[in-house]
Amino acid sequence: MIEKIIKYFNDKNIFVGLFAAALVIITSIPYILGLVLPFPESRFNGILVFPTDHNFYFALMRQAQQGQWLFHNPFTPEAHRAIFFNLEWLVLGKFSALTGMPLELVWHLQRTIAIVAFCFVIYWALTQVYKTQLMCKIVFTVIMLGGGLAWVRIIKPFGSLLPWHLCKDTYAFIHPFYIMLASSHTLLGLLFSWVSLCLFIEAEKNKKLKYYIAAGICALLVGCIRPYDMIFIMGSIMLYMWILMLMQRETGSWQNIKKRMLPVLIPIPVIIYYMWVFHGNPVFHAWHEQAVTAPFSLITMGFSIGLPMLLLALSIHTIGNFSQKSLPQILITSSLLACCILIYSNPEIKFSFQLVSLLLIPIVIVATMAQEDFLVTQYRQKQIVRVLMAIFIMVNSLSMVWIYRTKIQEIMQGLYRTDRNLLVAYEWLEKHSASRDVVLPSSVYPIGNQIPRYTHCSVFCGYHYVTVAFREKKAMLEEFFQKDTSDTYRTDVLKKYSVHYVFVDTNDIKPAMFAPADRVYLKEVYHNPRAIIYSVLPQ
Repeated sequence: MIEKIIKYFNDKNIFVGLFAAALVIITSIPYILGLVLPFPESRFNGILVFPTDHNFYFALMRQAQQGQWLFHNPFTPEAHRAIFFNLEWLVLGKFSALTGMPLELVWHLQRTIAIVAFCFVIYWALTQVYKTQLMCKIVFTVIMLGGGLAWVRIIKPFGSLLPWHLCKDTYAFIHPFYIMLASSHTLLGLLFSWVSLCLFIEAEKNKKLKYYIAAGICALLVGCIRPYDMIFIMGSIMLYMWILMLMQRETGSWQNIKKRMLPVLIPIPVIIYYMWVFHGNPVFHAWHEQAVTAPFSLITMGFSIGLPMLLLALSIHTIGNFSQKSLPQILITSSLLACCILIYSNPEIKFSFQLVSLLLIPIVIVATMAQEDFLVTQYRQKQIVRVLMAIFIMVNSLSMVWIYRTKIQEIMQGLYRTDRNLLVAYEWLEKHSASRDVVLPSSVYPIGNQIPRYTHCSVFCGYHYVTVAFREKKAMLEEFFQKDTSDTYRTDVLKKYSVHYVFVDTNDIKPAMFAPADRVYLKEVYHNPRAIIYSVLPQ
């Protein structure tokens, strides 16, 4: 009986299931704390990082929740037509409307489901690369719990030797654990990217057309959520095909080549569409122009990835040995090379740094797959090797332990919350305004960035990525509220951008700020300890 129980719990599905359940519980604790801790004057936002980005996500989900199928950009005042922008936010908004669940709860339901699915998909991919379940479990653990070298900063003798700018794993979505903890959106793109690659591996095994089509459809869906991740899939498959042809291996007939091209060809309409969105749309093109993030230097990337980079360096001589690799191993190697090429294609691909979330998994696999026989043999024969592997996994996880502890501390200190007086003011604005009424906030962050999340209004300036001409509007906003600015300038701004309301955060009131209550073109319509709202009167 005991042997049967042990055998049952040694089953790979039980291993992955228990691992996934543990990850769901661990990554959910900070959010549960945020909900239950007694901060009566504020409300938890349901996020742990990058509130400006997440407010954009929730603003668009809110539009879908309220019945829209196409999205307008509520972070800029220009009149424009709504367009399709993101499948994830559309589905989540509609699901919230259908079930009555709050958007934050729907967001975390997606995160929970994605964590479980992601664990099973990655483990399935590992079984195609490695010959033993032991190696699959070791690599799986390294991938799921790993972090960079930021933990060195907290060791007093060595911390001063490692500058913070080399430790991007403290905030960049490089490691899966941090992604599962903090970014449901990034996790979804990562999940479907690997589903697409796994379907392609399955297609290569049995040469069935349906799997090639499924891989292409999955890549297309990825493109509707995170277009850059779709480019990664297409680049990985194209590089894989090029390597096979170069090696004169497994090229097969023209029919096989056409099948392999399906996952590359199917998503092309999505690429064309988003090229129009980011280059031709009069409003959404601001994302392409302003969302420019240069990739890290190679040294910074190495420190941020951590110990897996050392393993890769030790295995670098095996990367080009394609004649000794299986087809799945060649595909994973191709995905690593494609990811590196795309990340460092900046500025040709302006937001290429987004692809860094896809880099870690291929690095770990490529760094270890050629050493499987040696590592498994040593693990089974020598106790010291098992101890060293356990130490490696623990040390590799230290940064994530430190980041997790930091997030818990931030939650307990009351971070990631919104003043309830602001929420009441947003609720009033929602009830007393029309959809897409333009609001001029006293500050971009947090007010201008929060209004579209909590109301159906648009703002004059609200998000540095998607507000058209953000820098110019931010400067105009600052000038608008300066005491010595002429009323002619203010009324011209209000008229030009069809502003309906001026929203003043009382925390922004300073001696150098003008007094809106004294202006004949503004009328106070709402007031609480944190917010004052003025209606713009016709001139």
